[in-house]
Amino acid sequence: MASDECFSSNKAPLFDGTNYAFWSKRMRTNLMDLGFDVWRSVINGYKAPENPPTDQVGKKTNEQNARDMNAILNGLT
Repeated sequence: MASDECFSSNKAPLFDGTNYAFWSKRMRTNLMDLGFDVWRSVINGYKAPENPPTDQVGKKTNEQNARDMNAILNGLT
């Protein structure tokens, strides 16, 4: 990996069914760490397009949603 690449090595916090309030704050921080656009898609919701996006904005929005879902699902036991 090139030294100029920037990424977060933090894994999503695991929710085991207890202490939801603490977990949700940690998950919110984790999602925000993935980027503003990722967090914005969590807040605004995401409606999957009927057809795969072909424009750059649509592709980026789809990527952000995938990151959101990945982080959230990885945070559940």
